[in-house]
Amino acid sequence: MKGVRAMTERDLLGKYESRIISNLQDMVRIRSVEGTPEEGKPFGDGVHQVLNLALETASELGFRTVNHDGMIGYAEYGSGKEMVAVLGHLDIVPEGKGWTYPPFGAEIHDGKMFGRGTIDDKGPTIAALWALKILSDEDHRLSRRIRIIFGTNEESGFRGIKWYAANEEAPVAGFTPDIHEGIVHAEKGGLHIGIDVPVGEHEGISLISFRAGEAVNIVPDQCEAEFEGDPAALEKWAGVLRGALDSTPLGGEVVLEKRTLSAKVFGKAAHASLPEKGENAIAALCRLIDANPPSHRPWEAFKVISGLLCDPRFGSDLGISMSDDVSGPLTCNPGLASFSKGVLSVVLDIRHPVTVKGDLVVERMKEKLAPLGLTPVERSRNTPLFVPKDSPLIKDLSEAFFETTGKHPKVMAIGGGTYAKALPNVVAFAPFPSGLPDLAHQADEYIGIEDLLSSVLVVKAAMLRLAR
Repeated sequence: MKGVRAMTERDLLGKYESRIISNLQDMVRIRSVEGTPEEGKPFGDGVHQVLNLALETASELGFRTVNHDGMIGYAEYGSGKEMVAVLGHLDIVPEGKGWTYPPFGAEIHDGKMFGRGTIDDKGPTIAALWALKILSDEDHRLSRRIRIIFGTNEESGFRGIKWYAANEEAPVAGFTPDIHEGIVHAEKGGLHIGIDVPVGEHEGISLISFRAGEAVNIVPDQCEAEFEGDPAALEKWAGVLRGALDSTPLGGEVVLEKRTLSAKVFGKAAHASLPEKGENAIAALCRLIDANPPSHRPWEAFKVISGLLCDPRFGSDLGISMSDDVSGPLTCNPGLASFSKGVLSVVLDIRHPVTVKGDLVVERMKEKLAPLGLTPVERSRNTPLFVPKDSPLIKDLSEAFFETTGKHPKVMAIGGGTYAKALPNVVAFAPFPSGLPDLAHQADEYIGIEDLLSSVLVVKAAMLRLAR
């Protein structure tokens, strides 16, 4: 009997295969980065377009749909007093640079679909939608409704899902398919903290701009500063900086035009939860300027920042290096930098261990920065998540994965923050039988077509087990 059921699943998957692929391509071609709010479009036009497309597709597949004025939407199937949820998000981080194929082309090469959002998180979300279609075709007897929630600004503040949590029904169980492997039972807490450093003139040279980063949760892959001042002094300094570029991890360039000098260094993008996989361009440029000032005297502002970011990945220079046995070390990513009105601002994305309170991290930073005349400014915070490994939810998802793939999923802790933190009774769950490369927030993000299709059946098994 089990073989007959598996054959039916595969037949249904084959029936919808081309539509699943084209549906994801249509979603990826929409640049759904948060934009300027408009009436009925709280997160901008791109997010509005992609949410509408998801809801239109769900309606065509026969599901009940709700759109809460562009703040968030969902598709639902079945009946029953209780509801289980699959939380996906359709917004994306900016594309960045260094792509081999167009980031919004959704081109398929060697069995892989390339594009921003293919993994994080449009691919898994579309897989969930079609998993629900196959489940509905099979006409199972369910005791709970199944709701797929289409998130709208997971990458930039969780406002949509927070609105949902305050105004809509909570699930009795659920998962977010927003990781590349395993099941996550613990997620680190998160802090976004700004540090503002006054920058004065140095030897007749003034900083006029400093910019880096497209989103705080990405390791910035380039950082650029512009200076103006006496042409002779700038020309001399340009020669010094050019000679020192080899000391930067990935190089850079120095351009001199009349009274303006531009210094740029390159880094390597990575997800902020794994900063060790990237190379931070903000830290690299500040170190370059600190080590090679315009004169024999250090430029105090860059000396301070460079000292705080000697090795920014784990916060040791900020006094916040800490770890636990559940979720590992604190990570730190200087993700954004800007200059305005004489102040250079750096925004840090900090992920702290689940057993460490955010207040402790902030207090340690205050102690470190106070002697420098600086104060950390907390911009946002989210609390850690912890679900015991032996909980019924983890057990059900593990059994659904094994039933479909014949493999036992890894149960782990991560530094990334997912929608699992936003609603009760939810964890992050990867529906990919072999696991995937961790390409979130990186150039050449892709999903294998076979991985996409296989994940449909894993998600279906998980939904069925939770909704029975």
